[in-house]
Amino acid sequence: MNGISRIEELRRALSHADASAYLVEGRVIRRVIREQFGFAKLSGAIPHTESQVVAAIDVRHLAHPDELGLTTFSDLPEKCLLISQPDEGELEQWPLQELLQQVWRRLFHAQIDRELILKCQLKLKRSDIQERIAGIGQVEFDEAHFVLRSEHRLIDPDSRIEAWRELIALYCELRLFEPDLLAVWFPSLLNQPQLQALLSRDIDADEIFKRTKLYGATRPDLTPHVARD
Repeated sequence: MNGISRIEELRRALSHADASAYLVEGRVIRRVIREQFGFAKLSGAIPHTESQVVAAIDVRHLAHPDELGLTTFSDLPEKCLLISQPDEGELEQWPLQELLQQVWRRLFHAQIDRELILKCQLKLKRSDIQERIAGIGQVEFDEAHFVLRSEHRLIDPDSRIEAWRELIALYCELRLFEPDLLAVWFPSLLNQPQLQALLSRDIDADEIFKRTKLYGATRPDLTPHVARD
């Protein structure tokens, strides 16, 4: 199976899991972020390029249908999830099941992003988010915010609201797909038994994990890396 046919297979599986999600080349997401948020054209530090939640009007303005595997933009959903496809080397060398898992993982993160963005727009006030940050712990949150900023995970590096959303999305992603990395990204959050209950106030990560699974994807190997080695 060559790279083009693998892209087609991944697109079919992604569309079946979420009809509002589209597999695109990484350059498409980088372009959308640059144009939407004013990053310099030659900037080498475009954040959050694995996936983006993008309004249909912006997709029509900043992309072409064939970049999303479409012939027309006539039936775009109001909010589109742009999911970065595996790179060329991965497409050539990885088993299809592992490629499906990578796309599943990115879709999972994107769905959490979309749900939290909607909650922030329609329901949660700034004071509600500050209450949740206080529940995590101000020092612990500030440390996580620093890491997210340093690792180019934030469009607006100084936004506490965006940092809170990304903390939830990335923490849930790592917990379910690669828990070994929680200690690398968020060491101060490891011994907080109340954290899971706090996060569950706004997102049901386990349910999203189940509904976003792409058909044929391998389940994440949660064996600690040390044990695997």
